Amino acid sequence: RKLGFPTANIVMNSEKTIPRLGVYRSATVIDGKIISGVTNIGKCPTFNGEEIRLEIHLIDFDGDIYGREIKVYLLGFLRDERAFDTIDSLKMQINIDKETTIKENGDIKWQELGLK
Repeated sequence: RKLGFPTANIVMNSEKTIPRLGVYRSATVIDGKIISGVTNIGKCPTFNGEEIRLEIHLIDFDGDIYGREIKVYLLGFLRDERAFDTIDSLKMQINIDKETTIKENGDIKWQELGLK
């Protein structure tokens, strides 16, 4: 949130298979509505993170999802996770990831997620 990209943060269950660390374009389902997002799976090396987390920036979403069940679909790998030298360079890359996601996700439908 402090970077201007609020995220839903989830600690990954070490008993589950964890996808390749990196940044993905994604779709998140909240209360039956599909919302495009940029999802990072990793340790946030710019901030010296130690736990693998799943962080989702929901594009054009302004709501409270604390305590609510959500489903996240990874739609495509964008790039490997890496440490950035400055916060500004990280923010610039997040904007690029966001614009790529908007362009490639388009208007996602339930059928495109394999759901009915």
